[in-house]
Amino acid sequence: MIRSFLMGSILLFAGALAHADSASIETAKIAATEWLAIADEYKYQETWSQASSLLQAEVSQSDWVGNIKNMREPLGKLEKRELSSSEFHESLPGAPDGQYFIFTFDSSFENNEYATEVIAVMKEDDSKWRVVGYYFA
Repeated sequence: MIRSFLMGSILLFAGALAHADSASIETAKIAATEWLAIADEYKYQETWSQASSLLQAEVSQSDWVGNIKNMREPLGKLEKRELSSSEFHESLPGAPDGQYFIFTFDSSFENNEYATEVIAVMKEDDSKWRVVGYYFA
């Protein structure tokens, strides 16, 4: 469900780029990569626990764990991940206005040499960046 939401959202707002300062970009990128590291360790329940309140309200923990497990485990172990793009947005279709970054990574896994990971993070009320969506393009 969140995968469909995020995929549709990315297509609709692809051209709506806003500006963000370099400190925000770096802080958001760190949050995204730390979350990905948890997923890389197959700690799927923890990925849900570390996600944004928006994601948690949209997807139950058990549904999230099942979906991410089905997406990630066939890929095998991560071999390489490089950031290929980042975009800042102040609004996303179907989501409240706020501050969002969409990061795209070119990744290589044991069973999939060419994968594109897309992760969206949002700045929550406590000023922390948390994951609001994740999928493979």
